[in-house]
Amino acid sequence: MSRLIHYEGKTSGTSTSGGVKAYQLVNTGKLFLRWRDLLDRHKANGEAAFYEREREVRRRILVVDATSPTPGEDAGSVQTVLALRTCLEAGYKPYFIPEHNYLFQPGITEDLQKLGVECVYAPFARNFDDYIQRYGRLFDAVLVYRMTVLGSIIDSIRKYAPQASLLYHVADLHHLREQREALLLGDEEALAAANRTREIELGLVARADCTITHSQFEADMLAKEVPHAPVVVWPLAVSHRGTERGFAERRDLCFLGGYRHAPNVDAVRYFVDAIWPLIKQQQPDLRFIIAGANPTAEIEALARDDIIVRGRVDDLAELFDPARLFVAPLRYGAGVKGKILSALSHGIPIVSTQVGVEGSGLEHEKHLLVADDPGGFARAVLRLYKDKRLWKRLSHQGQIHVRNLGDPAGNRAILTSAIDRAHRRRLRLDA
Repeated sequence: MSRLIHYEGKTSGTSTSGGVKAYQLVNTGKLFLRWRDLLDRHKANGEAAFYEREREVRRRILVVDATSPTPGEDAGSVQTVLALRTCLEAGYKPYFIPEHNYLFQPGITEDLQKLGVECVYAPFARNFDDYIQRYGRLFDAVLVYRMTVLGSIIDSIRKYAPQASLLYHVADLHHLREQREALLLGDEEALAAANRTREIELGLVARADCTITHSQFEADMLAKEVPHAPVVVWPLAVSHRGTERGFAERRDLCFLGGYRHAPNVDAVRYFVDAIWPLIKQQQPDLRFIIAGANPTAEIEALARDDIIVRGRVDDLAELFDPARLFVAPLRYGAGVKGKILSALSHGIPIVSTQVGVEGSGLEHEKHLLVADDPGGFARAVLRLYKDKRLWKRLSHQGQIHVRNLGDPAGNRAILTSAIDRAHRRRLRLDA
């Protein structure tokens, strides 16, 4: 973030024919003799200045996502920032492109720059092809998030960065989420569209040098669908926050999600319509707190005395610490759910559907409670809400799970393994 300003000739003029300025010619020779071994590493003046500004960098990785990460709003952004940090820790200089929005965003872009990330933004670059044509030869590896991003740029990566190994981070399998939604709604057209998404998605997995997923469940799926494609599981991780608020000091239930994501809207509606009345019959004093960015009009319309719509929460402790339970009544979706791990990191026990915990390594009765039908879900909520010993045990085990996921050495090892497998695939050494 530093700036260097040079005032040419401010102190001694610009002429080297006499006065103090004349020593510049003599001192240039002395400077060369003293530092010639180091200067041998430098290119000639004005040659390849872009490389010279960081000549000590030995390995570079280009990271591309749809937009700049906003870790205060969604779990995917938390992982993107973690990945960029891990690149630095693994010895790679990271460059970051927000493919769907090249605007410099004060605060958001600056936070990445302060980490040591080279951020790409307008007017210095306006589209991916413009950037990769100029700088593609720099990179040892390219890491791209999401099918919608990789599908539009994979040909350019292969053309203008042919030496780079390509890692595809699926975030979650789009076609799996779309298929589940279509089956839930009984929508044949949506199911056909999901099948088309599947063909595109699996095609990208086959073309990438290594695929990264958060979910062991999805890794197993890919092993069957694209058996020759290397796949690495990088568990979704969040920072452990902990809590000092005990069972007796808490009340009510809460949910957290971004409401531009349809599965979250469906989960809230399903809970309010099918599960909440069953809970209220047994525990009429409870309230349900709905939090998260961008609540839709449909979500806001649910607000009443016992249902509170809070919207975005900047400090999640303000949501989790007063609440006794977190509910995750997700009926469809894909990938590991960041909201689950965020709740566990704050020590709040959870009742979830199987979809909510899929691929996460979390176990029923050990880390949380799992139920899929409305009656079973309501009974699990009431049981955990009233049982102090069970509450304390799940709170403790959930925090242990989160701490184990957040190990920096483990993250470096996973990223290094993924890059190594990508290099081997690129060099045709993976047979």
